[in-house]
This record gives sequence, C-alpha cells and structure tokens, in this order.
Amino acid sequence: MRMMTFRADSVTDAMAKVQAALGDEAVIISTRRRRGRGGAVEVTAAVDRQDDSAEAEALEARLEADLMARLMGPAQPFPDLDLEMTGALEGQSRIEAALRFHNLPPSIMEMLGRAAGAQDDEDAEQALANSLDNVLRFAALPDAPRRSLLLIGPPGSGKTSAVVRLAARATLAGTPLQLVTADTLKTGATSQIRAIAEVLGQTLIEARDGSSLAGLQHAGAATSPAVIDTPGTNPFDSTACAHLREIIAAVDADPVLVLAAGADAGESGEMARIFAGLGARKMIVTRMDASRRLGGVITAASAGQLALSDGSFSPYVAEGLRPLTPLTLSRLMLGAPHTGDSALLANEQAAE
Repeated sequence: MRMMTFRADSVTDAMAKVQAALGDEAVIISTRRRRGRGGAVEVTAAVDRQDDSAEAEALEARLEADLMARLMGPAQPFPDLDLEMTGALEGQSRIEAALRFHNLPPSIMEMLGRAAGAQDDEDAEQALANSLDNVLRFAALPDAPRRSLLLIGPPGSGKTSAVVRLAARATLAGTPLQLVTADTLKTGATSQIRAIAEVLGQTLIEARDGSSLAGLQHAGAATSPAVIDTPGTNPFDSTACAHLREIIAAVDADPVLVLAAGADAGESGEMARIFAGLGARKMIVTRMDASRRLGGVITAASAGQLALSDGSFSPYVAEGLRPLTPLTLSRLMLGAPHTGDSALLANEQAAE
C-alpha cells in the first residue's frame, strides 16, 4: 500500500492532485482543514499498488544476493576496528592509539603511557614492551616443573586444554608430568585428558575432591610432579570458591590461574583478584589467537598482581603454549598479526 498526503486551497483541487498521483483506485483516508499558509485543505489518500509489492520483492532479492556474496567471499575486517592505521603513526601517538583500542582502564592506561613516554627508544614496539615490563610481571612456566601445577579458573576458560598442552610440552622435554583431574563431573573434559594421557603413555588419575587428591598424594600416586585440572569455578559464588579452596589446601601444588583473552577488562580484573586471594600467583592466557582486544588480560594481571606466564595462540593442542613476554604482548597490542608458527617467537628471542 502506498500512502500520500496532498495540500490544496480547496477539496476539489486536493482531489485532483490525488487522482493525478494515485489514479482512480485511490482511497481517501482522511481530510482536514488547515490553518495558516501552505494550503487550506489536507487530504491523505492511499492505493494498494501491486507494483509496490513487486518492487519490495526485487529489493529483498537483491539484498539476499548481496548478503550471500559477502558470506561466501573472503572475510573483511571492520574498518573502525583496524589497528593498521596506527602503523602510520610513530612513537607515543601509536602507543596511545593502541592503549585506547584495547579498552584499558584509565589508571592502567596512564601508567603504561607514562612509562612508555619515559623511554628514549623511538621504536614503538620496544617502548611499549619496556613499559609493560615496568608495570606488569612476566614469568614463563618451565617446560619441566619441579612442583605440581594446579590449574584453576572460571568455567570455559580453557583449563583442560592448558593441562593437556603443559603435559605434552613436559613429555617433549623428557620430564613427563602426571595427569590428574579433579573435574570428574565434566565427562567431555575427562575423556579429552584420558585420550591425551594414552597418547603420552600415561594413566589419567581421577579425584573427586580435595580429600581424594590428598589421599592420592599420600598413597604415592604423585611421587613426580603433576599437572592437575580442576572444576570451573564461579569466582562470585562463595560455595564454589570454598570447594576450590579445599582442593588447593589438599595438594602440594602451585595454583595457576587460566583466563581467556577477549573478556571485559573490569570483569577480568575482579576475577583475577578473587583467584589471587585463593593462592594464584601466575596466569596462563588462552584464546589469544581469537581475541583482538587484550585489555582484560592486562587488567587481570595488574589487578591480581599475577605474573603473565604462557599463552595459547592456536586452537590446536599440538601447537602447545608459548611464553608471554613484554615484546610478544607489545607486538600484539600494536596490531601484529596472530601467528601459530615460530617466526614471531624467533624474532622476539633474537631481539631480546
């Protein structure tokens, strides 16, 4: 249906305009007299046009074809999210743009910006790396830990995947870690670890709670260091935190927080403080290959006073974990592409 309003000095003149524009099939919707200039009579009329329906169908078909072309074609970055434009800037301006892009809290942004501004190095990557090194702590986990590692974190943070990657890395280093899970209620997680344990020539040790873990240790099941998976813990649930505290108290292990990149900075900071209060001193960051903004990672490390240790840069377990360094983080923040190969790491090691 097409609807139009006509103004004229008289009803007769208005009806003539209606017929000229909409034809004999037009239906009068309303008429009213107006005050002031611009015509004394206002007539609203409508007509049910079949060609309007045809035009709408044609437009819908064009829009659908355009949408399919975009879905089937190569992915395009959102222009307003593209950090490459900051590559044209130098020094402090480029750093400031990156800090804003990553949605850092003002207090941390100020600290990093001030520290970067104090550097004499004109290279933005190195200046930001030096700033990150001054503000945060970095401590990579050893390939062959001498003490057991207890991975903790919120649900869905990637703890199980991190457990598997750490176990595989230790095996490749010639000092296998025992695989232990206290997350026996999550069938998928247990099956994944058990399958990897078989590949590594080990037997997965299962424990229902802190008491079971303590019993396993006292029975001699943990005569060598282990990497222990725990249930996902809601840090804002006091009952869940109490259960995790029981597990941490029962074992001789270093609690390591596992957080996923890309989360809200404020939320990540609050969670990090709570898990740090439960004993975490280091943090593994997952999904760094699938996250564009790292404000949550930096805020969590700062708020919980946690040392950034390792990160996952690929969805494939075989890719393992890579140590997080100030230069790695700086390059990612300044828009360096994510990569699963060793080229970036080799460049960083050469630069350091």
